Amino acid sequence: MHHPEIVPVEETVEALIDSLVTPFLRHGGSPTLEQQESVAKQMYTVVVLYNYYHRRMFPKLEFLDFMSFCKVACISKSLLLKYMNAMYKSDMSSDLDEPLSITERMIMDACNVSLALDASKKAPDMNGWPISKVAVFLIDPSKEYCLLRSSGKTQAIMSIVEKDLETPLVLDTKNILQTKTNANGSSHDKINCIEDILQEAAFSVVEKEMGISRSKLRILGSHLSYSLSHLKSSSRLYIMSYTEPIGNQILVKTVMQSLQGPIVKINGAPEITPVIQYYSLLPYSNILSDCLSRTINFLLWSLQRNSHDPIDLSNKFDMMSVLQMLKNKRDELCQQQRLLEDDISHCEMSILTLLIGNETSASKVDSLLEICESLLSNEMKKDTNLSAEAQCQKKAVGRKKLCEAILCLQSPCQELDDIFCRNNWILPKYCVIPSSDGKVDHFIFSSNAFLIPY
Repeated sequence: MHHPEIVPVEETVEALIDSLVTPFLRHGGSPTLEQQESVAKQMYTVVVLYNYYHRRMFPKLEFLDFMSFCKVACISKSLLLKYMNAMYKSDMSSDLDEPLSITERMIMDACNVSLALDASKKAPDMNGWPISKVAVFLIDPSKEYCLLRSSGKTQAIMSIVEKDLETPLVLDTKNILQTKTNANGSSHDKINCIEDILQEAAFSVVEKEMGISRSKLRILGSHLSYSLSHLKSSSRLYIMSYTEPIGNQILVKTVMQSLQGPIVKINGAPEITPVIQYYSLLPYSNILSDCLSRTINFLLWSLQRNSHDPIDLSNKFDMMSVLQMLKNKRDELCQQQRLLEDDISHCEMSILTLLIGNETSASKVDSLLEICESLLSNEMKKDTNLSAEAQCQKKAVGRKKLCEAILCLQSPCQELDDIFCRNNWILPKYCVIPSSDGKVDHFIFSSNAFLIPY
């Protein structure tokens, strides 16, 4: 197995700052509060990416505490050093009691979060960590495409939909969700209450950020993961399916493949990898990968069920083609049936008109001419069919035994038609309804003013 080359600390930090922070740095002038908050947020991400994710892949790299990281960052990127100096000048008259700037506070918080996650462990121990946020991974019904948010300036960075909770929810050692209020209900009621709060937060953030109504969303599952936003906190991940096609979808396969490997690699010079584009999904990558794997395994099991031979996907697709052909044929026959029913209704009305005799002489003559033309056309077709049938019958001339004799010359349907004709009733219509096993379950015939089920 090929192991990626270790990228030195300084070069890793520089590559991350170039990608995530530099687009937010203003050249000249004092930084505004909005800019300071944006830069601080991006520096927070850089710290976590190096101190936790990069060091998980390369455990021999040193952990950078607050002082060490600030030193490495400012040395590796002179533009950041100029920004920090300009920020100090703007902060000197605003808050004399606060020794650290917004960016420095965020760097310190990120160092503490990374230390608590512990890059030496496969996964952090989240026992007792409160739920501080909800995250939503949106996929289409086929589970092939997903929706992510665009982060604007940071080179097409795509983010999962997330929302911080106003009040963290505590998860105790017995996996029972509890609020800090004194509730008198049972543990089951508390769990339902907390779940309602989490789901409401998830639906509301999707409606706000993505513009998708909750009526068009369906929860497929929920999971618990660690959060990168707060120290020793967790995040409730919801996997939701949206019912209608939406633009700007991304292949789930592309996203999952992009989350593999290091965040920075050597390619002549250090450069970021596609992991950075989807870094907000890193806490959930293993969960999503497992869920998608279970989905694929279930589909393969479904295909293999009732079959002892290896799966032949081409045969499966052929079956789908045949099914579509049968559906098309059914639709065609239904259309022909409707046309025939129209013709039958027209004939029935003509028969009633002639029997009742309410029309004038002129209109009756026109009706008779139309009927005669129709009958002549049908008789010609009938003669053609009868001649063909006669030729077939000539081939099978022979005396039958008594056990082979045809004792009934008419089908029950033909016999019933004769009864209706002799009484001048409108001929019945038949509807055959097959059962699930392919046999005729029952049929319905109707005529004029009554409906008779059999």
